[in-house]
Amino acid sequence: MERVVHQIPALILLAALGVVSGAGAIPLWGGFAKASPLNPAAAQEALAQPDAQREAASAAGLTAADFNLPLGVLRIGDRQAAIPDWRLISFSDLPVLAEAGAWGSVSWQRGDAIANVLTVGDLQGGFDVHLLTVAAIADQLGVYARNSREGGIRAIPLDKFGLLNYQTLSFLVRAAPALLSLKVADSRLVKDLIAIVDPTFVATGGTTLGELIKQQPKYGEISLSYLDLANYTIGELPGIEIVPIQNFSQWESAKLTEVPLLEHLSLWTLPGKIGVQGEIAIATVQEADEGALEVVFSAPEPAPEQARSLHWRVGQLQVGGLGTGDLTTVNRGLERLGAAIYNPSFKVVPHRVSRDEIQLVAYFRTCRRSGEGTAADCSPYGIGPIPFMVVKPGDAVFLGQQAFGAIPYSPIPEPPDLAPDESSRVTQVIETLADNPGPAGLVAFSSTLALALVWWLWKGNLANMLILLAQVTRDLRPIQKHSSPRSRPNPKGQKKA
Repeated sequence: MERVVHQIPALILLAALGVVSGAGAIPLWGGFAKASPLNPAAAQEALAQPDAQREAASAAGLTAADFNLPLGVLRIGDRQAAIPDWRLISFSDLPVLAEAGAWGSVSWQRGDAIANVLTVGDLQGGFDVHLLTVAAIADQLGVYARNSREGGIRAIPLDKFGLLNYQTLSFLVRAAPALLSLKVADSRLVKDLIAIVDPTFVATGGTTLGELIKQQPKYGEISLSYLDLANYTIGELPGIEIVPIQNFSQWESAKLTEVPLLEHLSLWTLPGKIGVQGEIAIATVQEADEGALEVVFSAPEPAPEQARSLHWRVGQLQVGGLGTGDLTTVNRGLERLGAAIYNPSFKVVPHRVSRDEIQLVAYFRTCRRSGEGTAADCSPYGIGPIPFMVVKPGDAVFLGQQAFGAIPYSPIPEPPDLAPDESSRVTQVIETLADNPGPAGLVAFSSTLALALVWWLWKGNLANMLILLAQVTRDLRPIQKHSSPRSRPNPKGQKKA
């Protein structure tokens, strides 16, 4: 009878594990033997699909006419390479977007100008145009600020300053404190704005705008968007031309075209400078895996064995984004392999590679701050493509300072976890052992486990069998310790002999 009792744990465990003799036996953990590790190629293909749904410019790619930036020559030591002549290039001079698409919350159509897509906030940490004032922009362009209200930038219609549509009177005086002393009776704009919501309003005496807002806070909440700003000029709001763009409310959301003259300012003169320090390499084209072509940039060194090379392939990815906010997760945090050669606001990547030419395009990113005084979070680069340059195999190419640090993205497969029902089976087996402590139960369990592992080794997947063994071993340790005669309490409280 005792022998039969000792066999009960083994029978229970055999049933739980589904180890049954006969040719038609199947495990109760259905599908476990068919599980397989993640396919790296499939994972790469899945992650390579960007969130931006793009419309191809043409089946053959971009044409030579699309690449129309003026070029100059950059010399570094005894090497030289053609680069865009940034002194002659503004945002309005950049080629239009070659494909329609979307990137996070930003969307555009093929043929859109980049100045109508990018916002002032998108250029943080790069060109930093939010540090500019309208007066500084005008000065660079030769539109001088004269003392009278009729000349220079003061004659620019306010509808060219679209950022003002986001301002209330309170926001406006906070950005430009000089307006606090503006006499309401002398300001056509202020009187017209207040009359829209309060037709009975009459400006009296020498009341200033600051005093009026303090006396009637409701007037401070009136938005300038109620007015047709084309009927007014910058000169009617004296002092706003010398206010940094970042002082205005919602400046991050203002399109580049909503700041007067900004889109026409040379990129060479922006606060965040164009970088012209770094490597000049020789571009070649070679065949890579599965017949695909890739660009190889080789930077010679004094000693031949020290020469470095950089490999770019169309569509290849790398991890991107800056900061810790939601923007870093756009397109799963991935961007096309390339380099921010000239400025962190945009990067250059290969668009089309043939034996005869290499088409390079530019992609911008979107950036926002999560709070006052915080650094901007930026998405990976994906607003594009914008035709940039065409180089021939054998040409010298400027790559900047960080291109050789770019690391292609390669997904690493993770071992599969046990499915919930499989884990529960292991738990049931362990609980059965706990209910039958002692050497007999442990021997029965070990024997059953050995038979099960032999069965999986013969019928199933070796990797999954090892995972199962690791889990059972881990869960078994505390039970073995608990079941040991050394750790079991003496129910009679007697001392051991």
